[in-house]
Amino acid sequence: MFSSTNQAGPERVLAFVETPDARIYCAASDKLWEFDGRDWLMIHGAFGHLNAVCCERNGTLWVASNSGLFRRTRGAWLQNDVADGLPSAVVTQVREDESGRILATTAAGVCVFQPEVDSDAPRTTIRPFTEPERNFREGSLVRVVFSGRDKWNVTMPGRLLFSHRLDEIFHGIQAITLNRM
Repeated sequence: MFSSTNQAGPERVLAFVETPDARIYCAASDKLWEFDGRDWLMIHGAFGHLNAVCCERNGTLWVASNSGLFRRTRGAWLQNDVADGLPSAVVTQVREDESGRILATTAAGVCVFQPEVDSDAPRTTIRPFTEPERNFREGSLVRVVFSGRDKWNVTMPGRLLFSHRLDEIFHGIQAITLNRM
């Protein structure tokens, strides 16, 4: 039994799922909750209507909803919908089969997630600093403007994910704001 010390918690529970690292999640009608051992914490609530949830063997959470297929991997939420090849944005079921494939049942049929289709990182462009921007004091904020596109120019620029690393070049800078062009 899961009791909670806080007032807010899951309502209209659809399913529970446990990850390989023993985290427990609860899928409610439009939100996903995580149990921290004491309280339920809402971790995502932009699904529209949640239909199913599953956890892949590697710990990736998958959520089927009326607005697409969502997955949480490495702390980031990614959405797949018709722009990514699903025949319908309404996903009613998601599961991992015996061979480890992710199957999504949509309003227009069943699909298989194929992560190997586009494994290349986006080609990233960083806007060069203007002359006045090149001189900044240690500890000041620096704005880095970047954009990108995928190898085949299929993914909309707003759906690309980027990561960044600060190395010795930026040593001593307190904060960096990354903005897309």
